[in-house]
Amino acid sequence: MRLNKLKLWCLAFTIMVVTSLPASSAHTIESYIKKYSDIATKEMLRTGIPASIKLSQGILESGFGNGDIAADAKNHFGIKCHNDWSGYTFWKYDDEDKPSCFRSYCSVEESYIDHSNFLLHRSRYAFLFRLDKMDYEAWAQGLQSAGYATAPDYADRLISLIHRYELYAYDLTMNEVSIIEKIPSPKPVFEYTQSVSTIELPKTQNQYEINETQEVVLLSASPVEKVIGGKATSEFFPKYFREGIFRNNSKKMIIAAAEDTPHSIAQAYDISLQDLMAYNDLEPKQALILHQYIYLEPKQSEFKGIRPVHKVKNEESMYIISQLYGVQLEVLLQRNKMKRGDEPATGQRIYLRGSSDVPPKLR
Repeated sequence: MRLNKLKLWCLAFTIMVVTSLPASSAHTIESYIKKYSDIATKEMLRTGIPASIKLSQGILESGFGNGDIAADAKNHFGIKCHNDWSGYTFWKYDDEDKPSCFRSYCSVEESYIDHSNFLLHRSRYAFLFRLDKMDYEAWAQGLQSAGYATAPDYADRLISLIHRYELYAYDLTMNEVSIIEKIPSPKPVFEYTQSVSTIELPKTQNQYEINETQEVVLLSASPVEKVIGGKATSEFFPKYFREGIFRNNSKKMIIAAAEDTPHSIAQAYDISLQDLMAYNDLEPKQALILHQYIYLEPKQSEFKGIRPVHKVKNEESMYIISQLYGVQLEVLLQRNKMKRGDEPATGQRIYLRGSSDVPPKLR
């Protein structure tokens, strides 16, 4: 049968790409993720299939791009020909040790797109598209129950890859903290005088100073009225101040400015100081952190976003983690079999929902 012009172009393109590849073109899992995360995200936006699922399947089915079918046929998802396939084919012995016909593509991008269409247009996978695109565990289990692969631990292997390489991050098309209302920030309880180096307070309060970098330095104050200190470049909270009310883990919050105090924030948003302190797990002698999240309503008992666990960074406290994810501190401690005052060592995994069997290593 004669090839049409499109197939001739595809064949020529494939030969050109293969002959131009360097001798050592093997992927690592990390390089595979970096190379194909964009197309996985685009396909997620087009079809609703989680990018984490596409990447984990691509890694597993293609040997992260190094398997025979991936290298020779650019088929990264092990999709066989079936009766409705009219494109190029590639024959290989499959898992059942018999010769099987696999689909062959001009590019890996074609394979990613066809994988989406394959799931979209087959009735046995229809239920997957009624699942939350953030629930990669349900998608992985659904693929296994629908018979995508014969391995009995197929879902576990996908989930393990997603956790190990944090592929769930690619399921986010934007930051989980979303703005819901643009309003002015609460006014500080003090006012600037002629110079930016000093702040004038009401006579009933003690004196503060501001240094050249505009960070508030506490000299003396009542325990509840500690102003925000720390550095704006902290990796734990936003580098730059943003004005407005935001929503994190479905709860309203603001980003605290340098001059804010719990009292000024409570006044500005018509919340009692006692409630604001309770919403944010604040103790009377606890200093705030510059640009930290301040919640205007009670935090959740678990994180409802895509990330099931948090990997502890250097000097990260349980309080910081609870504020980052909008989870009540006491519940977060209980989930991880910890008590007040316990702080996890760097690199430990903190459960944001569910519970750990053992407490993390402490620093």
